[in-house]
Amino acid sequence: MAQRRFSQDFKAQVSRAVLAYYRWRGWLDLNEPIPNQINQALDLAEQFADRPASFSDEELMTHAVPQWVREQIEVVPAWVRAIQAEPKLWLRSRPGQRSVLAENLGVASAAAADSAQHSLPDTILYEGNEDLFRRP
Repeated sequence: MAQRRFSQDFKAQVSRAVLAYYRWRGWLDLNEPIPNQINQALDLAEQFADRPASFSDEELMTHAVPQWVREQIEVVPAWVRAIQAEPKLWLRSRPGQRSVLAENLGVASAAAADSAQHSLPDTILYEGNEDLFRRP
């Protein structure tokens, strides 16, 4: 049986769609077909990334987390905005190798890690699209 391989771009799109679906599920019309729900979730994710202020704190707190979560913990706007955002990928280098790793990747922000330097030494914020599991 031939092994199928999907392109890196396709796999990234699928991953993004799945994560968007679950992050925005509370906003979706669950009676719609799944492809429509996924498209709506992707649209909401894009709108939030481009214009987060277009979502009120009240809307986010109502739709972003299920009622049972609100019964268990205090839900605050800053937390809800954080969980609705695309996740950031932080990488930890070997001790003392942060700048070398950032230079090798070419798309990492060592400056963003400077603020985290005290609690997360040797970290960088990865801002690229390359699949790091396929990189030597």
